[in-house]
Amino acid sequence: MRIAHITDFHWRRQLPGTGYSTAILSRHMPSILPRIIARIRVQKPDALVVSGDILDVPPEGLHKPAVRATARQDAQAVLNILEGAGCPLWLVPGNHDHMAVCRAVFGGLPRDGVCRGHRFLTFWDQETDFHVPRRLLNERERYLAALNDTGGLPQIHVQHFLIRPYVPGYPHNYAEADSLAT
Repeated sequence: MRIAHITDFHWRRQLPGTGYSTAILSRHMPSILPRIIARIRVQKPDALVVSGDILDVPPEGLHKPAVRATARQDAQAVLNILEGAGCPLWLVPGNHDHMAVCRAVFGGLPRDGVCRGHRFLTFWDQETDFHVPRRLLNERERYLAALNDTGGLPQIHVQHFLIRPYVPGYPHNYAEADSLAT
């Protein structure tokens, strides 16, 4: 099994402004991502995993219709590029994405399926108060069901946030990391 993995590219083309950090190359991603996908395509992986922070939606614009509309344009542009990888795509949003936009644009991608004898499951977890990531409700039920699955296939869980190792400072780990680590 060969998996290509991309995470945290914080794309901004139509979205206004720039990322909060100069280390984030959000404005360069529209020219970088197609080159990355071209390289991935040459490598012929069995799957492509994209694990969040696809976009870099400005937090002050999360509830503005104009920002949501430009986020949707950016998300569609990203999806068009990712689909050129030539392999199955497994994708989850991150804390810099807009969940409703992600559902609208990426919601048709598989969330649970088999690829080369492995079961892929994607978990669309969300940040809650104080930026703490949580795996709740349907995602928690899907996770527990997957852990109890005795179907015999190895599982690959795709998520944006960390269970282990614990990272101090900004809350990168799930609030329920201890119970998820079973």
